Amino acid sequence: MTAMNHQKNLISRRDFLKLMSLLPLTAFSSPIDNLLARQHLPDDLPGVIVLVFDAWSAKNMKLFGYPLQTMPNVERFVENATVYHNHYSAGSFTIPGTASLLTGLYPWSHRAFTLGAGGVAKEHVDHQIFSVFHDSHRSLGYSQNKYSDSFLYQFGKDVDTHISSSAFNYERRMLYNLPLFENDGQVAFSSLDDNVFQTGEGYDASLFFGPVLRLFNLFRDRVDDRAYKSKYPQGLPDSTEPFLLSGLVDGAIDTLEALEGPSVTYLHFHPPHHPYRPTDEYSGSLFSIYAPPERPNHPLSSEQGSYVYMRRNRQAYDEYLLSWDAEVTRLFEFLRTSGLLEKNYVVITSDHGEMFDRGEVGHFTPLMYAPLIHVPLIVSSPGQKTRENIYAPTSAVDILPSLANKILGVVPSWTEGALLPGLGGLEDFERSIYTIDAKQNAAFSPLETFSIALTKERRRLIYYKYPGYESFELYNLNDDPEEMNDLYPSQSSVAKQMQAELLQKLEEVNQPYRR
Repeated sequence: MTAMNHQKNLISRRDFLKLMSLLPLTAFSSPIDNLLARQHLPDDLPGVIVLVFDAWSAKNMKLFGYPLQTMPNVERFVENATVYHNHYSAGSFTIPGTASLLTGLYPWSHRAFTLGAGGVAKEHVDHQIFSVFHDSHRSLGYSQNKYSDSFLYQFGKDVDTHISSSAFNYERRMLYNLPLFENDGQVAFSSLDDNVFQTGEGYDASLFFGPVLRLFNLFRDRVDDRAYKSKYPQGLPDSTEPFLLSGLVDGAIDTLEALEGPSVTYLHFHPPHHPYRPTDEYSGSLFSIYAPPERPNHPLSSEQGSYVYMRRNRQAYDEYLLSWDAEVTRLFEFLRTSGLLEKNYVVITSDHGEMFDRGEVGHFTPLMYAPLIHVPLIVSSPGQKTRENIYAPTSAVDILPSLANKILGVVPSWTEGALLPGLGGLEDFERSIYTIDAKQNAAFSPLETFSIALTKERRRLIYYKYPGYESFELYNLNDDPEEMNDLYPSQSSVAKQMQAELLQKLEEVNQPYRR
């Protein structure tokens, strides 16, 4: 069967979503009585639409100082929105970054910072954006990233409609999305896709089934790539399942078109996450246009890649950004023409960034520099007609309490964020912002193996603590935005003060886990 025939035999996304709006969503949602109990919600409350672009670094956007224009359509959208110029993820990869965005908690509290699919700590399962708006809004969640999709399963009783991570993909290959596992998606993913078959990177637990499935998928990839070679010369975009950028946007538009009444809608897209697969229009378009400064490889770099290797990947990433921007502009236009911008807070952000220097490509690294932790945050308030720029430091943990305060007039007591300037808060240039990577640390043990970045008053202190390697680094972000000159060895009063603050915070968050 050809790839094109395969597409024709599938129900259309639009028909699929219309059916979802009419039927009890036993395969995608919490119990039906949740919906029945809230069929007459007030229509005057603003809704929330959160759009997450996975692995999207602010350092690769002209809006935030990059020399290349990689996302012109996003930059047109921000002319009627609030732009946060110094916004930081709370975690350096998908699991902690997404968990902090959804809960308003730092990784040291929600404890979702390891590579497994264990989710947030049990005491915080009800501390998330869907539960906050449970009594006032309908809720819908979709994540194309299998790791962040696990949180939608964990928060399932507060998510009315959970759209499968495979729903908008060109092919569906993830076993945990099968109807057989509709009530045990987290367990199925952890035991099958992420273990027996190792759909991502790593070794299969099964020496037979895993390799067989990989070979079968490799064959299908070659067939699919040939079918779309003219459109995607470097192969189809892939989130462990191949997809088309156009199909992804079509699915998102159909989803938003089906919304009724005030809703909390979370849409987490895989682009511009690796693999970087630009369309034919942009593939090769940035060749040799920009040569970033060459930085020495870091001792903790997992790849120790060459400058040429890192530059080549940066070019592919930038071209993928251009490709995604050209397609996602249809989503922005739909938000405008449908009237959804008049009725919703639209939040556009990322779970973490991406690196192309110091020997690293991607985000699976202990390093803590700006390309990895400085992410875009753009917020369009209902009916906003002018642009506002916020330069004070902000964090992913601020998004939940800010939305709750603006819409419901309450700030959940358990959140660790502050109100965002422009959404009820004041600019605080002396605030301390933390980003944590503790993927090698046990989830419910004191933090002892980690990278922690403290960003404060335009300075960044990074503490690396790993077996055989422990060090601090300090950078002045005003004088040295590229973080080239480590000021920590000088042992200035600023270095000592920031170190004392970070160590005190570390002792505070570790105390409940000491035996």
